[in-house]
Amino acid sequence: MRSAAEHEVPTLHRLGLSSFQNRDRFDWGWTEEYLQYLLSTSSGFLHVAEVAGEPQIVGLHCGVWNYPECREDQCRFYWLYIDSRFRRRGIGTQLIQYSLARAAERGKRSAIVGIWGSDEPARQVVEHLGFQQVETLNLMRLTLD
Repeated sequence: MRSAAEHEVPTLHRLGLSSFQNRDRFDWGWTEEYLQYLLSTSSGFLHVAEVAGEPQIVGLHCGVWNYPECREDQCRFYWLYIDSRFRRRGIGTQLIQYSLARAAERGKRSAIVGIWGSDEPARQVVEHLGFQQVETLNLMRLTLD
């Protein structure tokens, strides 16, 4: 586990593209520009996972240390992606634990994460780490012609 490097942003964007840019759901801003922003400011983070003997990054986790709706001692976790060939090996758990350790180093006392209702694997990972549901969010859309 480590922080991503600036030159890796295009590769990381491609890794998560099919998972995080879905025309049938709300677009949460999965762009190279936003990933670059997370790396270029002190407000965000982009962590990656590598596996010994593998030539490429197999997972990523990103979010923000500071978020307008959060208290000063909270951070918000966004995207977690693990290459399908490496899922169910604990890599997602390790990435989140890495991010939690970095958050604690920054004086954060809690982390907030949002999970799609249908994403049971993500829910299981964060619940296993001790996250508890505190609120339910309903997204609503109006299409403008």
